[in-house]
Amino acid sequence: MYKITRKQLGLMLRQCLAGLFAMLIMLTSCIASANMVSMDDNELSDTSGQALFAINKQTIGLFTYYRMSLDTSLDLNMNIASMQLGRTSTGTDISATNVSFGCVADAANNCITSGSATARSILKPFTLTRPYMEFAIKNDGSAVTREVSGIRLGAENVTGPFSIGTLNSFSGYLSGTTQITMYGTCNDQQGNRFCSGGIPATPKCGSGSPAYVCGSASAWIGEPDGLLPNTNMGLVDASATLLGIGAWLHELAVGFPDATVKDAGGNAVIPVAATGQRVKYAYINNVNFAGAISGLVGGITVQRTTSGLGTGLINLLLPILASGVTNTISGQIQNGMNPANPGSVNLNSLTIPYNLKNIHQLDINSANFGLSFQKEALTYPGYTDASGAAVNMQAGWSMYAKNAFNLLIQQPTWNFTNGITSGAARNGNIVALPGPYVNCWGTSAFC
Repeated sequence: MYKITRKQLGLMLRQCLAGLFAMLIMLTSCIASANMVSMDDNELSDTSGQALFAINKQTIGLFTYYRMSLDTSLDLNMNIASMQLGRTSTGTDISATNVSFGCVADAANNCITSGSATARSILKPFTLTRPYMEFAIKNDGSAVTREVSGIRLGAENVTGPFSIGTLNSFSGYLSGTTQITMYGTCNDQQGNRFCSGGIPATPKCGSGSPAYVCGSASAWIGEPDGLLPNTNMGLVDASATLLGIGAWLHELAVGFPDATVKDAGGNAVIPVAATGQRVKYAYINNVNFAGAISGLVGGITVQRTTSGLGTGLINLLLPILASGVTNTISGQIQNGMNPANPGSVNLNSLTIPYNLKNIHQLDINSANFGLSFQKEALTYPGYTDASGAAVNMQAGWSMYAKNAFNLLIQQPTWNFTNGITSGAARNGNIVALPGPYVNCWGTSAFC
C-alpha cells in the first residue's frame, strides 16, 4: 500500500513545477529587458500567437485530470546505468539497467546495436512533442475530500528509440506484436537463406557434434543425418514409431517448407502484452501452433535416402503417414510446454510466455506513452489495451507503452522447435532478440 503524506506531496509538486516556473521567470525577464513598442488596433488585428503553456481538464469517474503542457519539442539523448522506481523491501516497480533514450544511428538513420559512435555517426533522439505533467485529482468538486492521487509525465506525441540492457521487473502496460516464421530446409543455423536446390546430395559422414555415421539410424523428422543441422525439425528421432519400418530407412534426408505461425483467427501478426505490477513476462496469446504443424507435415518431401525403398515410394507413403507424423510432433511440443500435463496444452490456442529480459529494443510512436506515480489504481486518459478497454495503472510507479515493439522471430524450424522441446519456451526464453541500441559517445557509460 502506497501512501503520500501532505509534506511529501508538497515537495513533489514543488520539484515538478520548479523547472516550469524557472523558464517562465526567464521569459518574463527577457521581455522586461526588451524595448517595448506599442501597437495600434490595426497592428494587433494582423498579429496572431499561441501561448507557451496550455492547461486542459478532463473528468473520468471520480478523478479529474489537469494537464499542463509546454508548447515545444524536447529531444532526449540520455543514458541511465540503473533505473529503480518504486523500490521497497518487497521489490521494485520498474527495475532496469543500461537504459537509453535515443541511439547512435548509421547513415540510413537506423539504430546500431554494435560498435561505437564515430564522427560520421548520427545521434537519433527520443523526442517528446508538447511534453506535459498531468495531475489526477480525486473528488475535485469537494473541498473537504479533494486530494491528488497521481502524477503523470508524458507528451502529446512521443517518438524515437528506447532501449534496455536488462528489464528485471515492470509495472504498467507494455504491448507489441510478434511475427513468427519457421524457416524450412534452405537456410543455415542463423536463418540466412542461401540455397535453392534442396539438400546437398553428399553427406558429411562422421562430422558434426555428435558425429553422425552414414547408414545409421534414420533422421526422418528428428536428428540431423550428417548433412546440415537444418535438415531436421528440431525433434527427437521418431521414425520407428512413425513408420514401423524404421530399420529399413537409413540416412533419410527430408525437405520441408517455411511455416508462418498465426493466431487462432488466422492472423500472422499476433499481439503480445505485459500488464500488472512487478511482472517479469509478456505473453504471446492465442498462437495456433497446430496450424503451423499441419503446414510443415503437408510440405514434407524425402529428398535423399540410402534405403532400398527409394525416395519415390517413401514420398507416396507420406500422405498415409501424415496423421502419425502430426501426432508425434504435436506430442513432443505439448510435452515441451508442460511435461507434467501435456494433454492440457492446447496447440490451437497456445500461450507462450516471453521473458522481458529478452526484450531490448523499443521503438516508441505514441500519443500516450507515459511514466506515472499514483497512490491507488487509476486509469489515465487514453490508456487502453489492444481491444480498446481501459487499462489501470496500479499503485506505485508505472509505465504505459502501447505497441512499443515487434518480436520479429525468424528462425530455422530446428532452432524454434528446440526452444519448445527443451523447455526454454515454457520459461519464457523461446528465442533471444537483438541486443540494446548503442547510445555511447565519448566517455559515456556502458559503452
